[in-house]
Amino acid sequence: MTTVTLDTNVFPAEPLIARAQRLGMAVAAVTVSHREVQGSSLEEEVCALESVFETAVWDESKWDQATWGTPADNERLERVLALLSNRSFPPPERRDQLFDGQRRQLRDAMILCAHLRANREILVSNDRRAFINYGRRQAIEAEFGTRVMTVEEFEAYLSEHERRAAV
Repeated sequence: MTTVTLDTNVFPAEPLIARAQRLGMAVAAVTVSHREVQGSSLEEEVCALESVFETAVWDESKWDQATWGTPADNERLERVLALLSNRSFPPPERRDQLFDGQRRQLRDAMILCAHLRANREILVSNDRRAFINYGRRQAIEAEFGTRVMTVEEFEAYLSEHERRAAV
């Protein structure tokens, strides 16, 4: 079964989710996304999906929606932060007052890290700046062995699987 994680920015996504599930794919959202849509019209749709718990990050995670990390999880978070920020993210000892853009980068990294920790196969995101541009997609795929797709690319992927299933 193919496992797919949807980033917050792809919602609303009901038709996309339905297509993937008809093909037997397991579709989930990370608890970071649950927090980001809380109180919005998207909350019900996001929270209805399987939840991938984020690895707890101090001063960011909600403790009932996160899991304790290991030293390997911490190392992976640092590698992902370095990759997504082109090595410009503040070191751990200087993260007590992040700017809004840095906080968004941290959340992007948390989503990717939760996806990776859960050994999921495809991350779907329209956040080209974080996950695709500047060689980031290739670097993520090479270093972590997961696929990154935009919604448009994932729709083409689904169409190919639907075509194969019809034969």
